[in-house]
Amino acid sequence: MKLFIASVALATATISHGISLKGEPTPVERVVSLLQQLQAKIEDDGETESKIYDKYSCWCENTLMAKANDINASKKTIKDMQQMVLQMRGDSSVLASEITALNEDISKIEQSMRESASIRSKQHQSFLDESAEYKEAIGALQAAMKVLDGAGTGKKSTVQLLEIVPGIRRAALLASELRTRSAEMTVQQQATLSAFLKAPGDFYGSTASFNSFYTPQSSTLLGILKQMNDTFSANLATAEETENAAQAAFDELTATQSATIAVSQKSIADKTLTMTEKDQIESNSRTQMTNTQLVLEHDLKFFESSRDGCKAKADDWKERSRLRTEELFGIKKALAILTDDDSRALFGNTTSFLQISADSKAVSTRRHVSDILSAAGVVADDARIPVLAMQVASRIQGGADGDVVIPEDVFTAIQNMIAALKDEDAKDIKQKDWCFTETTTNVHTREDDEYSMQRLGARIDELDSRMKDTLDKRQVANETDISIAKQVVEATSQRQAQAAAYAQAKQDKEGAIALLGKAVEALTAYFRNNDVKTTLLLSKNVHYHHDKEASLVAHSAPVPSEEPKFARSIEDDPDAKFSDKTSKKQATDAIVALMTHLQTDLQRDLALATSAEEAAIADFAAAMKQAQEMREALQDQIADLTTLYLNTFEDKTLAQSSLNETTAHRDSVAAYLKTIKPSCDFISQSFDARSTKRQHELKGLQNAFAILKGAAGEREFEAPVEDKRVVEPAFLQYRSLLRIARQARRQTSK
Repeated sequence: MKLFIASVALATATISHGISLKGEPTPVERVVSLLQQLQAKIEDDGETESKIYDKYSCWCENTLMAKANDINASKKTIKDMQQMVLQMRGDSSVLASEITALNEDISKIEQSMRESASIRSKQHQSFLDESAEYKEAIGALQAAMKVLDGAGTGKKSTVQLLEIVPGIRRAALLASELRTRSAEMTVQQQATLSAFLKAPGDFYGSTASFNSFYTPQSSTLLGILKQMNDTFSANLATAEETENAAQAAFDELTATQSATIAVSQKSIADKTLTMTEKDQIESNSRTQMTNTQLVLEHDLKFFESSRDGCKAKADDWKERSRLRTEELFGIKKALAILTDDDSRALFGNTTSFLQISADSKAVSTRRHVSDILSAAGVVADDARIPVLAMQVASRIQGGADGDVVIPEDVFTAIQNMIAALKDEDAKDIKQKDWCFTETTTNVHTREDDEYSMQRLGARIDELDSRMKDTLDKRQVANETDISIAKQVVEATSQRQAQAAAYAQAKQDKEGAIALLGKAVEALTAYFRNNDVKTTLLLSKNVHYHHDKEASLVAHSAPVPSEEPKFARSIEDDPDAKFSDKTSKKQATDAIVALMTHLQTDLQRDLALATSAEEAAIADFAAAMKQAQEMREALQDQIADLTTLYLNTFEDKTLAQSSLNETTAHRDSVAAYLKTIKPSCDFISQSFDARSTKRQHELKGLQNAFAILKGAAGEREFEAPVEDKRVVEPAFLQYRSLLRIARQARRQTSK
């Protein structure tokens, strides 16, 4: 470019000087040479710009294709994520319904267990009552049979018969209530049993003394009682077998229901965890869908912008190629005109413009102004100045009186060039200031966005950790709740078993106490009937040992061990002395005292067992209350943890959305900085050099203006009038700069 400007300056100087040295090219030949150089330069520029456009076109093709693929991939991803969100939402709804159904099933099973336990408790109590009646009846019947069993070998007192009547009557009543009625007996048996219950003394006589004789009817009565005893024993065995089977079935049902509850609770925990995971997947899918949507919008905008830019660039290249072709056509046509043989002959004969006096004032002025402007153009590397010099030189003429004639438009052209240079200088300053401010502001904005992104990323990591910790705690609370529920079921089963054992023990002890009371009553009836007083206390010579009951009668009155001896003749009455009616009183007192002591021990044991049962019931109730409170606390904790998880999840979603927005803003700022970087780098790197060159141009123009004013006869120098046109603002976008440059090139080409 500098070589071309120097050539133009040389041609200008030759024309300005108005001479042609021998052997040197003529001015027309120099013009032809300049045109040829200009043609070569335009063709070189065309090849260079063609390569640039080919590279740009390749970039457009590859970039648009890549972005089209990215857009299609983003659309597919968004579609997949939408389907994933719908699928996860549906799965979560199904799981929520299943969890609700399982909770309802658990509630129904627990209600069924409570109802079964209540029914089983009533059945067991009914069994205890029934078995107690059976055992009492069997005991009474066995006692009665023992009394009646010896009726054939001895005498039975009316008192003893009366003592067994209440037991037989209760047994008969029980037989009637349990449908083992007397109707199943023969008429004779019914009559016998009824007669005995009404008048037991008729079987052995009419008095309650030992003088009554045995009655054969007792055998019939004994058979009836034995039949009733066998029936009750069989019924008791059947009842016990039924009770054991019912208890086993209840235990099996309870175990099955407990296992079902445990399985359902485990299923609820698993489904809850799965639902949480699906909710997380849905959230991640939504986040990915949002991010992909942002990327898609950015890619669509970039694709449309790039497509429009590539189309505009293609149109610009097409137009520039057309203009270059037209420009080259004009140059070639001009060369053809100037190099034609007739034209050369014409230019050879036309020498008037070469015969101007070398020492004339006009030539001197042309030469001086041309030298100044050409030098300024070469230094500034600006082709406009040499061209202006040629225009100025061609317009300077000599007058008839030897004065220099300079048209006013010469001064106007120089003033316009000075104004244009100052306008360019102002634009460069504004552009440099704008670049500095815009770059600095956006770099700070980008750094702020990156800092915010780091904080948001750390916040998201913290929320992820908190969500995981919340899920772990909720899992532990849920497992603890399930464990407590299992323990409640086990404790309830154990308590029921303990209650059943206590009821059985209580019944046995009360039955034993009652039998001992009856035995004491029967044993002391003799003394009451025969007016013998008894203390019913242990004597000081009687010691109680469980394994030495025989010692109770150790110090009782002696009993004759052999027949009395007859000292006189056999005809004399034997010497026979009977023992007194109180001879066995001491032993009887000791036995009664022992049975009373046993009653006391049984009553004490029963009281202790009752106290222990009441304490166990209280402890069980307290434990159940504590377990219920713990389960309620755990349920509240699970609900709170679920709420905390959802709130944390919402915070994470907001943080992720903020991160996406900040990332998109950072990327847009980075893209904007990348867009303005070429123009700002150019103005930053070339500002000082451009300003220096422009000052050289301004100085040369001002000097040339002053010389021309002086040559025109004006003594005082008039400063060039500045161009008052409005300077375009410095805030120019890169595309605006390109558009202005293209328009300037078109105007220059025209």
